[in-house]
Amino acid sequence: MSPDYAKDNKNVFYKNSIAEKANPKTFKRTSENGVCEDGTNKFRNGKIIN
Repeated sequence: MSPDYAKDNKNVFYKNSIAEKANPKTFKRTSENGVCEDGTNKFRNGKIIN
């Protein structure tokens, strides 16, 4: 996971803000630079980029 992201049991955080609709149980990095995903949505800079 990118160093800008953190997660707990309920939320995924991006630079101290909650990344909306991100599932912390499945959230992980992708092979794309700077992109993470949770199985439903893709995220870049804490925002959904589907």
